[in-house]
Amino acid sequence: MITTLLTLMLVFIVAMIHADFSLVTEHGFAPRGVGFDEIVGSAIIAYAGYAGIESIALAAEEAKDQSKDLLIGLVSALGISILVYMTGVLSVTVLTEYSNIDLKTPFEAVFNDLDGLRWMKYIVAVGALCSITGGALNISYAMTRFIYPMSRDGLLPSVLSRTNERTKTPLLANLLGTCISAVFAVLSDIKILIQTDSMLYTLEAVIVLFAVTILRYRPPNRSDGYVELGGIDKADFKEGVNEAHGRKNTTTDLNGLLKPKPETDTAETNATNELPKRPSWIHKGCAIILRWIREHTTRSVILSLCFHLIFEFLLVALLTFNMDDLLRVHDPGLILGIVVSSALTLVSCCPLLLLPQDTDDLPFKVPLMPLLPLIALLAAVILLLHFNSLVYVGVVVWLCLGLIVYFTYGMKHSVEATRQDVHLNDQ
Repeated sequence: MITTLLTLMLVFIVAMIHADFSLVTEHGFAPRGVGFDEIVGSAIIAYAGYAGIESIALAAEEAKDQSKDLLIGLVSALGISILVYMTGVLSVTVLTEYSNIDLKTPFEAVFNDLDGLRWMKYIVAVGALCSITGGALNISYAMTRFIYPMSRDGLLPSVLSRTNERTKTPLLANLLGTCISAVFAVLSDIKILIQTDSMLYTLEAVIVLFAVTILRYRPPNRSDGYVELGGIDKADFKEGVNEAHGRKNTTTDLNGLLKPKPETDTAETNATNELPKRPSWIHKGCAIILRWIREHTTRSVILSLCFHLIFEFLLVALLTFNMDDLLRVHDPGLILGIVVSSALTLVSCCPLLLLPQDTDDLPFKVPLMPLLPLIALLAAVILLLHFNSLVYVGVVVWLCLGLIVYFTYGMKHSVEATRQDVHLNDQ
């Protein structure tokens, strides 16, 4: 890490000394011929580098103050990664024409074409070698931190969670993670491997976004420690008041929507003999839906996120692959599809706006909930629509292998499943 940063600092200083800033003002960072698809394709490759930050999250159990140290580590690592990437891009951009940049070895090609700076390509090569080695170690560390907790929870053989008496580290998990990383580094095509990693990280981000949002809207725990999937806390739930947390439920009061007000015996009513107005079927339907949303918090949030993701996927696909037709307004059906999918994407978010959020006793909360997770989902959908079809095949194969391992071994030996079975037997 230090070698990579020192190398990049030297490259940046040399680039600023020999910079030609007219290259930036003339072509910019997206010159002619480079469109949105090319930018997203580059972001997919760069995303694999940023995903190494997850190693910090996987080491959360080793932090002394998780709520503070983990946040500082993640934000600092992300900021440094963004700064390093921007520095590298700016250095290459101001040194040569974009058409002269070799995509395989950009820095080496740039310095090789500049008189008096050919010696820099050797320094860049050494820095790149150190960076690749550090990346391989980082992946091995991340693999270990995946394998160890999974084996400890029973999803993988428990022998992988055994720690060495002297080093207090999971030796077998380290060896397995390192071997898997080495095998794929040697046998896999680097382009396909990077895109596959990026897609897996993107899907992982989608799962995390779902989990964070669901947990923010989770109902209070029942007295026995479990909550049904529907989200009804039969032990503690009361209309309008949540006694488990001692705060008022901010959900809209639906009593007025669910049934009409009782008829009053006023003289005016008796004189006119007018019947009370009955709510329309639209009124009743909305009341039933709102009541179901409130009584089934978890299901409502899950369905809301799933429908939002589906309609957003359709909307972005229509905009991405039919932008030329949309600009020329040649296809009314395309416009109708975009309008409908946009409306459904927004409507599916309504439960997230109606339901109260559980923010009590949380040391760290995701800000701007649910806006920030929804924006992150949009970015993930844009990335997912620009992956190679072969990458989808590889991800599906790995997903099938993971499901086979889970259903044949993990489900039977899961510590959580055993705990729930004991809980049910005690009842």
